[in-house]
Amino acid sequence: MGEVRELEFAFDIASPYAYLASKQIEGVALRTGATLLWTPVLLEDLYKLNGRAKAGAATDSMPKEKIELMKQDLVLQAQHIGVALRQNDKHPIQTEAALCLLLVVPINLRPVLTQALFQLR
Repeated sequence: MGEVRELEFAFDIASPYAYLASKQIEGVALRTGATLLWTPVLLEDLYKLNGRAKAGAATDSMPKEKIELMKQDLVLQAQHIGVALRQNDKHPIQTEAALCLLLVVPINLRPVLTQALFQLR
């Protein structure tokens, strides 16, 4: 009997890197024969737990130069995979309600709802 593979995609819809990953993760699961699990997480609380962020964003503790490099990297990554990237000027956004919604919908609806929420961010 073959090994059952699971690929857990933990994401917060506030993260532009998670958005880019969401556009590729289903292909990874397909190529590896893994079952894909979409798991919403609240990055804000994780950042606060490790003391890196005041407002709950990874960029809270970063120098301005690194933030600019990240913005450039996001543009390059989006171009590389052929995805439109829209930067949210209000970042970091509060995602608790959206993530709670993702937790209560049937698991099979998470991918579609997640993609819709990413488009709204």
